Amino acid sequence: MGEVSDHILAVVASAHKARQLQVNEFANASRITLILYDVLLNLDREKRLIWEEKFRASTLLYYILRYPVIAFQIFTLFIAPDLPHCDGLYKFTFTLSITCTRIALCMSFILRVYAVLPKGVFCNISTAFLTAVGMLSVALDIVQVTEVSCSQSSSPMWLVLTFITLICFDVISTVLMSWGILLIVRDQTQAGLRAISLKALKKWRIPTVILRSGILYYLIISGLQLGAVILYWLPQGVYSLVLNNYLTPLSTILVSRFLLDLREAMNYGREIETSGVQEMEFAQRSTMIESSIDLFPMRTCDQGRVVGDKRAHSGRFGLYQDFEFGTRILNESVHG
Repeated sequence: MGEVSDHILAVVASAHKARQLQVNEFANASRITLILYDVLLNLDREKRLIWEEKFRASTLLYYILRYPVIAFQIFTLFIAPDLPHCDGLYKFTFTLSITCTRIALCMSFILRVYAVLPKGVFCNISTAFLTAVGMLSVALDIVQVTEVSCSQSSSPMWLVLTFITLICFDVISTVLMSWGILLIVRDQTQAGLRAISLKALKKWRIPTVILRSGILYYLIISGLQLGAVILYWLPQGVYSLVLNNYLTPLSTILVSRFLLDLREAMNYGREIETSGVQEMEFAQRSTMIESSIDLFPMRTCDQGRVVGDKRAHSGRFGLYQDFEFGTRILNESVHG
């Protein structure tokens, strides 16, 4: 009787493993299809906003977000199953696509938070704390690299710690980002140069503001991360890690799109500077005058014009400035 029970358990375990391998194979195929579809969908924007622009720090950030993860998906789908010993190669591709991409994602979150928060002690402390949490998540990824292989995943303990760290990082950064945007919107009613009337405020399409300010992108990422944690803690099955394995590809897709949106906003600002209709203004929050239209702090009009003109003609943008939005967002929200 005992031998029969053991045989039944072995058959069930074998069937479960085969089903899990099948689900993982289908998931790998769907992930790479999704990524390549998004790349092709945004190829024209990427060519215009990334390839044809002068190389700067955010360009490197975009490439790290966009392409290493494709290499890892191709490796896991087409190469790893046919290699009897691929642990070293697997660790290399994991480090290149997951760890490096994680660093780029964390930098994107941190820079966006810093760009929208009013500069001061709170901004510095918040950014430093967020950086520490992001570094911890990267460190946990590095620990996983030492344990992962083609045949097995890393220790559940490190996986759980990575889950917890990432959800904390995503939630904290999204809350800080939302708070910064709300402060800027609030300050617009107090601006001295271009005060917005209550009638104009009522015309704002709040969903449009949320979408174009980047909050929606990060809310989706945080929701996916939370869903992956919940799914992992449910009774273990073949789908327990499926959503988790989609997190990095989906995060890179969303943040890459957001970077393209930022570039479009900057190009729009430079165009209206050249035409003389309106200027793009980049600077820290003034202690006397706050931005009335922009989604980020600025100096006075004269100072902003000088800074904007210099950047428009030189083509040089700092990494921090690349995560600021221009006047287009709220203008279209008011008049659209």
